[in-house]
Amino acid sequence: MLFQTKFPTSHLPTSIFPRTHFPRPSFPPFKPFTLQSFKPLRTNPCHRFSIQPLKCSVSVVAEPTNLEFTSNPKPFPAEVSRTIMKLSSVGTFSSLSQEGWPLGFGVRFAVDLNGTPLLCLNESSRKLFVDKKCSLHVQLEQCELRTLQCTIHGNLDKPGDGMALKRLSSAWKKRFGEEVDENNIYVIAVERALQMADFAEDVMWVTSSEYASANPDPLRDFAKKIIDVINEHNMEDVHRICNIYVNLDFQVLDAKMVWVDRLGFDMRLRSTQNDVFEVRIPFPREVTDEKAAKSAFNGMSQLAWEVEKNVQVPEFTKVLAGVLTVTMFVMLGHMIKRDHFDSFQPTVHETRRASEHGLVSVTKGGERTWKEDGLTLKPCWDKPVLEEAGEVHGYVTFSLTNGPEYHVSQIADAVVVARHLRATLVLPDIRGSKPGDKRNFEDIYDVQKFITSLDGVVKVVKTQPSDVSSRNLAVVRVPNRVTENHIAENIEPIFRTKGNLRLVTYFPSVNMKKKGEKARTDSTACLAMFSTLEPQTEVLEVVNSMIDRLRTLSRKSNGQFVAVDLRVDILEKKSCHKNGGALGSKSCYNPQEVALFLSKIGFNKDTTVYVTQSKWDSSLDALKDFFPKTYTKEAIMPMDKKDKFLNSGTSEFEKVIDFYISSESDIFVPAISGLFYANVAGKRIASGRNQILVPANIPGSSATSADFISHYVSKKNHFAYTCFCYFMLE
Repeated sequence: MLFQTKFPTSHLPTSIFPRTHFPRPSFPPFKPFTLQSFKPLRTNPCHRFSIQPLKCSVSVVAEPTNLEFTSNPKPFPAEVSRTIMKLSSVGTFSSLSQEGWPLGFGVRFAVDLNGTPLLCLNESSRKLFVDKKCSLHVQLEQCELRTLQCTIHGNLDKPGDGMALKRLSSAWKKRFGEEVDENNIYVIAVERALQMADFAEDVMWVTSSEYASANPDPLRDFAKKIIDVINEHNMEDVHRICNIYVNLDFQVLDAKMVWVDRLGFDMRLRSTQNDVFEVRIPFPREVTDEKAAKSAFNGMSQLAWEVEKNVQVPEFTKVLAGVLTVTMFVMLGHMIKRDHFDSFQPTVHETRRASEHGLVSVTKGGERTWKEDGLTLKPCWDKPVLEEAGEVHGYVTFSLTNGPEYHVSQIADAVVVARHLRATLVLPDIRGSKPGDKRNFEDIYDVQKFITSLDGVVKVVKTQPSDVSSRNLAVVRVPNRVTENHIAENIEPIFRTKGNLRLVTYFPSVNMKKKGEKARTDSTACLAMFSTLEPQTEVLEVVNSMIDRLRTLSRKSNGQFVAVDLRVDILEKKSCHKNGGALGSKSCYNPQEVALFLSKIGFNKDTTVYVTQSKWDSSLDALKDFFPKTYTKEAIMPMDKKDKFLNSGTSEFEKVIDFYISSESDIFVPAISGLFYANVAGKRIASGRNQILVPANIPGSSATSADFISHYVSKKNHFAYTCFCYFMLE
């Protein structure tokens, strides 16, 4: 029989999207896939192929510069060997018999942490052999399509140490659930291992040191589960991935995932001519658990879908137009009163039915100011000037904690206190939620912007003077949105005595509703809250590249997208399961509830949705079922930035990215009540982005988006309206 070898090539151009359709200048370039080996498989009548005839096997390898691995997208033979031994429990033990013949028989075995095989051999079995040299042959069948093989060469030894015997007995019991006679325990001291990818395939030798230092694949225990689910329920995605990620010169009749590991997955393809190919497709980055593997596959599926589909223009603009028809000048007496976020543990999302008395529109361009009946919203505070006379020398220090939604308020309170006391403000550090998680201000924010914006308002120094230590710093708790009276009565006396303070802001309330009367400190608070904080250059570039990516994915909706604050860890807290006081309102909404809300108010399946959850969680599948273009940071962040901004072990960068993307999105949906919602709303109001839709459980099949405008906007009761006023357009 004459074998025919096919040569599929990679189809990953500079961008994952072909440039003719989806320009993505901000996304890191990919190098094309390269081909590693192309050779026909030898026919083996014993091979359990479900697809016949087998003519060739093709391996496709990727080496993009921005992947975490740089040269080999497949696990090394030593790692494969360790995985085979870890997943298996039955093999063929062989050695020389008394007569000098090779003799083998089936045994059960377990392995210790170093991969050393542990056997249970009774006295009659031991008498069959005259030599310690032996082998253990193990096979691992994958989806009934191929059989990995590992043969261990080594010496059969009897552990002499009592502690070692107890450890091995424990390993045996853990593997098989039964006790073992310690007299029957033997181990094979590994000298080398022979690894084969399948019957009649090339062999690869693994040294004892390579074998001992390798680790089994982290996906091994749930790889089969993932494969079974994908092969049963995601065949359309499998075909699409093959067509997009590999440039095939034939039509795929049948495709099946064979195996998945930390670096990618193997596919078995059959053409209409019954030729069979094996294709290796790497993940965009290494994965280490089941959730990450599913997330990577979903991300690749979504990208492939974007390339393949020529979708119709979504009705996003209709929804946006509905939001923009909200008037901002409705008399409070004609409003429908509903509860809103005004307690420390808010339980009700405020929604407001808007009237039809006016038209609000958003201008295109850089300023993006509000326009309403000839009016425009602009800053209305006067920059306060620091009087030099009577200046008191002393320092106010503080730290930024819990993410940018808290940073905004902490900055405002510190500036108000320092100005009132005529003290020098020390540039804060940034503390994470974990002990020892500490960053410099300049790691996240623009130092020069901060200092320049406060010039003439309060004196700022970058570092705490050496003569100011924790011993002569009085720690003072400051309520968020601190008042002059509170400073004069509770803080100033301490400052006069100690000379230096360390502020710790606490939050009696997480709403940002404006107060009845303007205070003298409002101008200072407005300046500090809306004009001091800006991400440093690298962070800003990452945020902008992700926003550009989302707008590219939203090409059919004029580059518009929805940002949803939806974090699974917050949803799992008890406070999120309590119903609020208003009918149909709660403090938190899960992915399915958000999906139903968006679909009922008019968003269709082509809407692009960004969620603040860092990495894909299976609970988000409910949202993705309604809106296939649903993304997390993991899916849209540039590859070369993920190590620093997504996989660094700290969430500070992630929180900042979420805050600014939510502030810049065309529509913001706070699925979780709290300060993130409140301060994102303030930033959006300040920049003219008033499209904030608060979820609710809608009893009917549809509703008007204008019914769910945030009370911060519909009632103009956010503190931002103290800082921004309406002026007649010239």
